[in-house]
Amino acid sequence: MRCWATLLVPCLIVLGCSRSEEVCTTTIPAKRFDAIDLQQLEQDVTAIDLYLAQQQIVTQPEAHGVRYRVTRVGDSEATPCLESEVYFTYRGRLMETGVTFDSAASPIHYRLENLILGWQLVLPRLTKGSDVTVFVPSEFAYGATVIRDNQGKVIIPSHANLIFEISLKDFR
Repeated sequence: MRCWATLLVPCLIVLGCSRSEEVCTTTIPAKRFDAIDLQQLEQDVTAIDLYLAQQQIVTQPEAHGVRYRVTRVGDSEATPCLESEVYFTYRGRLMETGVTFDSAASPIHYRLENLILGWQLVLPRLTKGSDVTVFVPSEFAYGATVIRDNQGKVIIPSHANLIFEISLKDFR
């Protein structure tokens, strides 16, 4: 019996010590903003604010320039972390034309930290079951990059401000 205790105690200590606590980051590291073109961001935010005023849409401002409007508040208190796997449906549109460039009617999932910066700035403010419309400056989406479909057709032009209607179904 003593032999088992001699082997078991070191194993428990090793297992206990190797177990890391869960990390829950909700703030974007400052270095992620280093590549942002601040002049372009200022133009983007001005264009978004003008659009919102013309459409008479009231939003909440996010400190970095993203605007969002919660259309349904979820039924829990927990919010996702950047490390969370988020499950959502969405529709993405070009702000300038209103053209839908992508959507998912059935829930899909990704780690929040792997999604565009505009989503990373807003989704940690939401609870499971929330619906939100997010107005994303191009600098927090795809910036100067042109996004093309499989046939080579441009679906998101350079410096396009985007509108996303997101339903946060779950996160883990």
